[in-house]
Amino acid sequence: MLIYLDPLLIDYFKSNELCEADLEALDNIITSHRNGFHFVFSNRKTLEYLSELRDLGTFNKKQLKLLSNDYTTFSMLPMSVSNKIEVIPSNQEFARIDTLKEDNLIQGYQYTTSIFKVPLWHFLNPEILVKTRLVSENIDDCYFYEYIGNKFSSNNLPCKINIEPDTGGGNDTYKTFKDKIEQNNMVFAIVDSDKKEPSMNLGNTSLQVSNLYDGYKQNTISYCEILPFHEKENLFSATVYEKLGVNICEYAVDQFKLIENYDENFCFIPYIDVKEGISSSNYFSHFESLFDIPNLIPQNQEECRGFHNEYIGTKRDFIHYYNEQLTLEKRERTKKYLINPIGSNPLGNFDFDGLEEKLITKLNEAHPNTPSNVISEIEEKIEMIRNLPLYLLDSQKKYLTILGTQIKEWGLAKPKF
Repeated sequence: MLIYLDPLLIDYFKSNELCEADLEALDNIITSHRNGFHFVFSNRKTLEYLSELRDLGTFNKKQLKLLSNDYTTFSMLPMSVSNKIEVIPSNQEFARIDTLKEDNLIQGYQYTTSIFKVPLWHFLNPEILVKTRLVSENIDDCYFYEYIGNKFSSNNLPCKINIEPDTGGGNDTYKTFKDKIEQNNMVFAIVDSDKKEPSMNLGNTSLQVSNLYDGYKQNTISYCEILPFHEKENLFSATVYEKLGVNICEYAVDQFKLIENYDENFCFIPYIDVKEGISSSNYFSHFESLFDIPNLIPQNQEECRGFHNEYIGTKRDFIHYYNEQLTLEKRERTKKYLINPIGSNPLGNFDFDGLEEKLITKLNEAHPNTPSNVISEIEEKIEMIRNLPLYLLDSQKKYLTILGTQIKEWGLAKPKF
């Protein structure tokens, strides 16, 4: 994260006798930059003044001098970053300044950027200066979100991301989030909403994490992002699943493409359960107008696709069938699918970097007699991974840019070079 040394520190040090605690805290902050955990910066005058403080560590004095010398390169950084820490004098109070941002991406979607004004003495605790903790429901999710931070950020900052993934394990995610907060770590949590329609309540995991965050946020350097989607699978288009997916159902891909072409206002895509599809067991009235999409749901046998338990009939007949099912005991109900599942694990562990590596190896090791269409298919997949935003729906790309920027700023570390 960007840790900005407030120029008020000059007056504070000039008007107060230097104490060991303040110097130790300042040493800890600068060391976090040297270790590549965070990015420490200020204006040139402050950097030069602090670099001359007696009793400050020799290596950290040199680091402040280097930052001062590189000031021109990074002078715009504080204004470019929305999430940051401002280190204020020890005689001032901790404060959090949140800016609520709304986006028409999905109705009601909002996110927050935060400036944390943190008194110098807080940094006597070294736990606050370890790498930012990224908490999600499993370790693959953490790595995936780190990838999003590297690939989708709107800030073209000459800095790297350095975060520590921490997996919560489904319903225990809130416990991991709580542990990291109480250890005084900087912590950023991301969880699925599990919502299957706009008016539905959050799922159990996201509700626990959200409630915990609300109780702690005013006095901690923490943030919680509830995806405005059912789950991370909703972040990708049918085209991505078609090309890069694992054990994908072609019928479902065709259906999702029809929905994407029709769903201009992005009403359905965020809530469709990609892994379970839409059936009589998880249907909501929100999906009623899917019946209006031509060729999506067959009206008769001639139009059917032929997947297992496919529903065939009119909207009126389905709603009658659905209401009838609700009157039965669960063990007596049957399941009919309106939208077939794309797959139980459609993008594996979402390791796009790893997949690209495997494809490049496969291409390099291909036999000279390998058919040209096979080579072309591998090349197309590599090209898609390298230019993934081009193959997403506009709203998916827009959201991933927002999320990627947030992640990059929370994990901002020292320069790449």
